Amino acid sequence: MDYNMPSVPGIDWQQAHEYLPEKDILMMVLQEVTSTSRKMIEDLFTSRDVVAEEPSEEAFRDYRIRVHAMKSTLRSLGADLFADALALEEAAARQDAGPILGGTFPFAERYEALMQALSRLVEKSAGTPFEKDAFTDGIRTVREAMSAFDIVVMQKAMKNICEMDLPGELAAGVEHLTELCRDLDSEKVEEMCEMLLDQAEHLHS
Repeated sequence: MDYNMPSVPGIDWQQAHEYLPEKDILMMVLQEVTSTSRKMIEDLFTSRDVVAEEPSEEAFRDYRIRVHAMKSTLRSLGADLFADALALEEAAARQDAGPILGGTFPFAERYEALMQALSRLVEKSAGTPFEKDAFTDGIRTVREAMSAFDIVVMQKAMKNICEMDLPGELAAGVEHLTELCRDLDSEKVEEMCEMLLDQAEHLHS
């Protein structure tokens, strides 16, 4: 069983499913963690600076608490970055400032990039509910508009398609179709439209 979620580099949705088996709960978690990620990063930087200035037991404890919260989030989402958070937490546990001082910024940079990718996913999921007929009509419109080189109609149709809450098996193809439309590659647009129409026809069958 899976969520039919679009692929996100660094995220294993199958692993996430073990912690968050319901998609509605997953989306609530994603909404929460992406909306608070900037504050968590800022707090981690502050804690890291305290460790640098005064590496006391209390400073390491505070850092450990903050990175532990981020680690828990990453684990529940099946994120590869979990291992980095765990390494920082273990460094704090043994009061080893070196890995903290050298590793916090690279970790935070990757964490922020991941949260931005997940935030885009959350925003997209709030779009138009997926309906097969509307999707296939849209794909046919794109194909016909590309054939007639009607760029305005094609762009409008693609915009409507991209605003749908697409199943995972269609999302990657639509993303590729968007690139092909941008390049005005009529032959490959035709091929991708046919592929998407076939995938939609056999969806969940």
